[in-house]
Amino acid sequence: MGVVFFHIVFFKEMEIIWKSHPSMLLARQALILHLQYNTPFTVITSIDNFWGKAMERLHR
Repeated sequence: MGVVFFHIVFFKEMEIIWKSHPSMLLARQALILHLQYNTPFTVITSIDNFWGKAMERLHR
């Protein structure tokens, strides 16, 4: 059985949805930190949106 790698992406554009709900923005940040420090997954927060070049490079 092979090793499976996951990339979890939090898009910067989606952060704006939670700006009017500080507790949800805090929950988002807590989830990001939890995943970064407690799981073997790659957590990416630097991609602006799904349609950008950065996302295209990630798929290669």
